[in-house]
Formats: sequence, structure tokens, C-alpha cells
Amino acid sequence: MNLKHMANRTMRLAYDRDSDVLYIVFGQPQSGLDEEVESGIFLRWDETTGSILGATVMDLERRFSGSLETVLPITLEEVAA
Repeated sequence: MNLKHMANRTMRLAYDRDSDVLYIVFGQPQSGLDEEVESGIFLRWDETTGSILGATVMDLERRFSGSLETVLPITLEEVAA
């Protein structure tokens, strides 16, 4: 993992309480390829580099009764790539 690269990335969170959806953006917002990796969990990928650009987690309150790994199944290594 490139820690220098990771230190320069910003993570932005937005939560829509009415819809119970968490939006996460790594770095500057940009378009990418969205993929549903689990029911209600979407990751946005940079098609060129394969880096994770962001995530959307539906039904956050229901999911958050478990561990964070259950809510968002990605690792820091994947984000830093």
C-alpha cells in the first residue's frame, strides 16, 4: 500500500436519512463504473486504474447492527490502490 498516496486522498461521507443511504467518495468526485458487489452495496471503480472511487450503502441503519466489515466489505489496501 502506498501510504503517501493514501494520505493525499480525501474521503467524503454523505448520509440521506430519509432514504437510509450512505454515500462515500474517495478523492475528488468523478464518474466511473458502478458495480453491485452485494445486495444494496455498490462500488464505483476507475475503469482505467481499477481504483475504488466511492461506494453507496443502501439500508445503512439495518446493516450497521453488524461490524463495519459487514457494512462495507472493502479494505484500505483496495482504496489506496
